[in-house]
Amino acid sequence: MIEDITELHAVNEQLKELAHHDYLTGLANKFTFDKKLAEKVKTKQTGVLFCMDLDKFKNINDTAGHAAGDKALVEVAQVLRLSFKKDDVIARIGGDEFAAFVSGIDMNTAAIIKSGITKAIEHHLITYKGQTFHLGISIGMAELDENTISSKQLMLQADTAAYEAKSNRG
Repeated sequence: MIEDITELHAVNEQLKELAHHDYLTGLANKFTFDKKLAEKVKTKQTGVLFCMDLDKFKNINDTAGHAAGDKALVEVAQVLRLSFKKDDVIARIGGDEFAAFVSGIDMNTAAIIKSGITKAIEHHLITYKGQTFHLGISIGMAELDENTISSKQLMLQADTAAYEAKSNRG
């Protein structure tokens, strides 16, 4: 007896994709990002972790609804894809929070990348049903080096830096 399992295989692939990627943006999800970051710490790779939090995002949801907010998140994800290299790990880790890890760079190079992302997001207009919105982004960075104890420590450092950046933006 021969059974066609093509459809079952397709469903399994879809489930695997959903388990590792954000359903809305297609970026890696928090689970996948945490796993990859922990591996980079374990293998003593060098690089910089970026934690990014959108500014003025709540205004889009409150003014135009969640569909507009979803559209904004998808567009921000695309800006981030264009801002990082293909082999960098980029993820949506929460509602309007993103993270990325770039291997083999120092904080000076990371500052240049941060500036480019900030400008790209600030200049990108979100348009939804005739309404136009501006977003901002607060970015915190932490360097992975030989002194890094854990991925949680690194994430906390970058997240704290993002919070400080958001406070300084007003």
